[in-house]
Amino acid sequence: MNAVFAHTLETVPADSRRHAFTQRIQGFILRHLRDPGLDPRRLAAANHISVSYLHRLFQQEGVTVSAWIKQQRLERSCTAS
Repeated sequence: MNAVFAHTLETVPADSRRHAFTQRIQGFILRHLRDPGLDPRRLAAANHISVSYLHRLFQQEGVTVSAWIKQQRLERSCTAS
């Protein structure tokens, strides 16, 4: 089973894997937006990656981690009013 999974990962382009992983992290952020302790360190720990790798993932999306969190909070506060 692990060999099949490893082979499947090898056939998916690295950019696609990074983008999918970034989306998974963004989903985590959305589920925890109300947590005032949500920050890059906590995100990295929760997703078993380094803080620097987390920043690189978001940099490739053209935004910082903190800016993305802030934008999501602002958008949610506008729609909740």
